[in-house]
Amino acid sequence: MRVNEQQGADSTDGPTVAENDPAPHAIDIADLADHGLLATVWKTRVRRHLRASSFGRFYLAADPFQFAAYEWNLSSLLSSLVRDLQSGDYMPEHAEIIWSAKTKGLSRPLAFMEPRDALVYRAAVSRVEADLRRGARDWTAPRRQEADRDRRSEPPPDDYETNFFALWLARQGKIASIAMDCAFIVESDIANFFPTVDQANVAEMLLNRTPMSLDLVRLMSHLLRLVIPATLYSSISTKGLPQENLDASRTIAHSLLIDVDKEFDIEGEEGRYTRFMDDVLLGVNTQNEGYEVLSRLQRTLHKHGLYPNSSKTRVVSSQKYLREMMIETNSSIDELEFAIKAHQHGPLHAVTNLDGQLIDAIHELYAMHTEIADDVRPPHWDRILRRIYTLYRLARDDSLLDCVIGHIRQHPDGGRQFLEYVRAFPLSTSIIEQLLMVVTETRSFYEDLVLLICETVQHLLLMQTTDCL
Repeated sequence: MRVNEQQGADSTDGPTVAENDPAPHAIDIADLADHGLLATVWKTRVRRHLRASSFGRFYLAADPFQFAAYEWNLSSLLSSLVRDLQSGDYMPEHAEIIWSAKTKGLSRPLAFMEPRDALVYRAAVSRVEADLRRGARDWTAPRRQEADRDRRSEPPPDDYETNFFALWLARQGKIASIAMDCAFIVESDIANFFPTVDQANVAEMLLNRTPMSLDLVRLMSHLLRLVIPATLYSSISTKGLPQENLDASRTIAHSLLIDVDKEFDIEGEEGRYTRFMDDVLLGVNTQNEGYEVLSRLQRTLHKHGLYPNSSKTRVVSSQKYLREMMIETNSSIDELEFAIKAHQHGPLHAVTNLDGQLIDAIHELYAMHTEIADDVRPPHWDRILRRIYTLYRLARDDSLLDCVIGHIRQHPDGGRQFLEYVRAFPLSTSIIEQLLMVVTETRSFYEDLVLLICETVQHLLLMQTTDCL
């Protein structure tokens, strides 16, 4: 059975879809153990992802030669995998866990699965992706970027000097609309979401919501139990979804939360509810109404063994929320970014003929942003800093090189953007030495930052060697 990989892309969103339609036929292990299906998923999902990976999204822990070996011997390796799946000899391997910087001092586990395990997982989810998305509300999305993709592709208005404020609001989609229409914002997310998902709930959902057979669901449970390494001397974990690069877990997790969305269908229909994966935001008119909403959210999550993150759960006035989003600064960045891109030319997007006023405006924006005292900085301050670094990189302005090491230390979760800036310029031995000092300081708790720094230093040394030759 050859399966169309795009079957999940056109699934209907919204509660009007019949959510309990009977499956036309059961999907069994034999359907998964199909050479054509596995080859299609490898070529359209795994290979495409590898080729499109940017500096910050490359497979941090995987040996590239593993993937090269699959490319060189794809047919024979797939034949072996098919035999193992059919005979019951398939045995997943532990994923490589990389601890990725989240906030200062904290990190999150990212799972980098062995190529064939990633292929099996992605193929199984792809086979039922349309079923997993059935019943999803059109005011929810697995990713913030996915929900806003159409808006972000819109060209800026002709009169961008006066309209960029409105443009930035429009690009925020439902969030800005809710904040503009309601007096208070209810904001929450799920505590430690991916690691605390109960695999028994996943198995139950796959049985009830998809045409997967019991044997195939057991195979999926077998894979999930084994790819997540158990802690020292503990039994095999029955908790958690691997946070992997191919978004199979994200599709499952999004489907798990459809029942949470149903609880807020009225608010969703009224344009007062949105969810981006585990980030939930609602608009209410009074604080007490906000507390009632939070109580409903907590009760609904509890049914699934999940809980709100108390440190990120609050009821706040919409005016304060909008101030914290730093709308004016974000709209200024949009305006400056558009002005810079107007000077880009050629396939490498080289920037030429930037006028001094534009450079001065970028410098002024940075100065105003960094003058905000630590104790009054809004929650989105560090995100703005990353965007400003992108402006400097696009403008080919190296004047932040003296600051970048300090910012990497202070805001390790922004390491990708800071290091992308670093990679844009030839570096002195001094800065390379400072980067390696950061590696020494953070190697035990920000593994992704360490790998990104090593990749950056290697890139810079290679560029210097090439220049010498």
